[in-house]
Amino acid sequence: MSVKYRLVKRMNLGKDQEENPEKLYAQAVYSDLVGFEELLGEISEAGIPSNQVKGVADRMNHLFKKHLAAGRRVQFGEFGNFRYGVGSTGAVTEEGYLYNREVYIKNFSVNLFLHKNFNTFVENHIYSVNHYLL
Repeated sequence: MSVKYRLVKRMNLGKDQEENPEKLYAQAVYSDLVGFEELLGEISEAGIPSNQVKGVADRMNHLFKKHLAAGRRVQFGEFGNFRYGVGSTGAVTEEGYLYNREVYIKNFSVNLFLHKNFNTFVENHIYSVNHYLL
């Protein structure tokens, strides 16, 4: 396994942006997407019928939405924890947020935080293997 990436020039938002207005940053390059049907086929090779796997996956999708909408984090075995994130503009004071609406929620996201076992796998099998510069 290897991570492929290319370097792209972007605006520097760091502390040294005056002396370096642009910097090169790594951007991941993916080979292809493994589709859901392909995964179902691979799981069914282990003797689990694909319709049962699909049923479990559909139910997990429903349960993730339910629990995340309730403000809960969802732990998914050794894979990791899912939780929602919020992006907003900033306010100078709490009053500015509460009364003047200086802060606006810009986006919501669902984030995955890898379990330490899965993270170790990623570090050992992806990060430490060959990195290709495209």
